[in-house]
Amino acid sequence: QALAAIDAMQKKQTTDPLPLQLRGRALLLRNDLVGAREAFTEAQALNPDYFAATAALAALDMIDNKPADALKRLDEVLQRNPKNFQALLVQAEILGHSGGAPDEVAKKIQQAVDAAPSEKMPRLMLVEQFLRRNDAKSALSAAQNAAVAQPEVPEIIDALGRAQTAAGEY
Repeated sequence: QALAAIDAMQKKQTTDPLPLQLRGRALLLRNDLVGAREAFTEAQALNPDYFAATAALAALDMIDNKPADALKRLDEVLQRNPKNFQALLVQAEILGHSGGAPDEVAKKIQQAVDAAPSEKMPRLMLVEQFLRRNDAKSALSAAQNAAVAQPEVPEIIDALGRAQTAAGEY
């Protein structure tokens, strides 16, 4: 039924990548990886800057155990838009899961922070990266910077508290 509804939507929105993205997700739920990849590829062809399709294709690359292909796909996005913080964060995750050096992962996340200083997610990921590495000093510094930039964001205040605890600042 979902695919029939997506077909109807696609007939009305022929230039919008969203129906193709939805088709890809529905096909993933059916474990049709080939069909899903085709749908995501079509969505990306309609709009190369539609990040949801790129992220889905990168995820499929990771399922196929091809992190280099996923990173290359994200590099293409960053060539068009070097300040795409989402692409930088996904690259950091891929590097982390595929054996990248922790410093390389942190550097990629810091690039995302620099690219989108008003976004909370890159800042939170940077604090988490340092906490996972048991680098309390760097986690505290990143959390303090995040709290200065976005003092009203509850998740950042929480991250600051966790970093302070890790650093022994009770």
